[in-house]
Amino acid sequence: MGADVLSYEDGSSTRDKYQVKVAFNDACGYTVRFWWFGKFLLFTGDELAADPNTKDIALDPFDERFTFEHFSADALSVIGTFTTVATP
Repeated sequence: MGADVLSYEDGSSTRDKYQVKVAFNDACGYTVRFWWFGKFLLFTGDELAADPNTKDIALDPFDERFTFEHFSADALSVIGTFTTVATP
């Protein structure tokens, strides 16, 4: 599962096929085309923190608790889940 997220500037042409198009006042924006299925949500910070589907995914990088040490610890926990396999 994933998506192609393509940005555009100055109202330039966008892809013909997309499921989501976000356009800003300055004529730039982006389109999203999901590979299989996807979900596009718009939340305020407080709403995101309260939503049961997203609140425990990760700490908001704009949160002051999101420090280099916090990021490093999360990255190491993910890296630690991989196993190295020797190849001949």
